Amino acid sequence: MASRRNVAIYTYDPDSEGGEELGKAIGKQINGDVQWLTSSTRGTIQCSHLICWGNVKEPPFILKGISLLNQPKILNKWGTGIKANKLKAFKIMKSRGVRTVPWTTNYEQAQQWLNADHIVFERTSLHGDNSKGITVLEAKQKTVLGNRAKPPKAHEGVPLFTQFVPHTAEYRIHCTQQHFFDGMEKRRGKDSKPYIFDAEHGLFCRDGVIIPMDAKMQALKALLAVGLDFGAVDLIWCAKERKTYVLEVNSAPGLLGSEAREYARGFISHGYL
Repeated sequence: MASRRNVAIYTYDPDSEGGEELGKAIGKQINGDVQWLTSSTRGTIQCSHLICWGNVKEPPFILKGISLLNQPKILNKWGTGIKANKLKAFKIMKSRGVRTVPWTTNYEQAQQWLNADHIVFERTSLHGDNSKGITVLEAKQKTVLGNRAKPPKAHEGVPLFTQFVPHTAEYRIHCTQQHFFDGMEKRRGKDSKPYIFDAEHGLFCRDGVIIPMDAKMQALKALLAVGLDFGAVDLIWCAKERKTYVLEVNSAPGLLGSEAREYARGFISHGYL
């Protein structure tokens, strides 16, 4: 059966290191080569399975399968902006019962949060990665000469505001709609930005990390809500509340070799490839 697998990865980014690691890991599992396809690929592509990596558009090439039905199986199919648009993702997750961090598109609501001493993130970009397009709004000091300091102002026209939720831990969970692949805790370093994890100054830790079951369940629900077959879900865990809140869903997460191997094993053992 393995010899009939002819896998291709269709990527939004020809330089994607995560996609490249995934291709290598799958190639070892199926004992064969994995095709690498981009928006510049033309002609007829023959494969049994096509994995869309990131927010790709309808492919310019023609797909032809090698199965009896002559159509390849497609994972994370193109055609939905939910993959890359954080506001669309929040809306559909809310409508389907996923527990997300508090969010709003109304600057007056955001101002109410600020007036109540909450920390608020202004997101000027709905497509940014690695905290791009995020401004942190926080009172610089709580009191001035014994008086309460004025809160910062929320800006009209910002497409998305999210509220900072004090939490015990932050996780990234790799999974499908039904199966957990891998999970890590995201720990900030001494030079990390306040309140925001960035991979440049933080660490992804796996050893000794126990991920709450609620986090795993919310991750699976988030993927199901946005219609992805697989992905990485970022969440925060509030131990006092015993609750997890979803931050975002990634359809092209950064992958090291170890995570890519978990994806490849999971795809095959659970029948995705």
